[in-house]
Amino acid sequence: MNPQDCNTLAEIRGNIDQIDREIIGMLAKRYGFVQKAAEFKKDEAGVKAADRVKDMLKTRRIWAEEENISPDLIEKIYANLVSCFIQEELNNWKTKQ
Repeated sequence: MNPQDCNTLAEIRGNIDQIDREIIGMLAKRYGFVQKAAEFKKDEAGVKAADRVKDMLKTRRIWAEEENISPDLIEKIYANLVSCFIQEELNNWKTKQ
């Protein structure tokens, strides 16, 4: 369903809830890849991958523009997401050393 097809606030909220459920599922999958990546990294700098993060955020801004959503908003969301995931990956990496 598209937003313009909704006739009630309940329909809108139901659709938002469904989308959020799908997003959380995708984030869980992304998290799995992040945890697996820790196995390939040799040091903390590799885990933090500052150059990769910088490039990734640029790409996400481009994708946001293509989807007609604020690149600033998407960059903030991804910067926070990646920061949290890097910390988790770092914790995972340290326990395996």
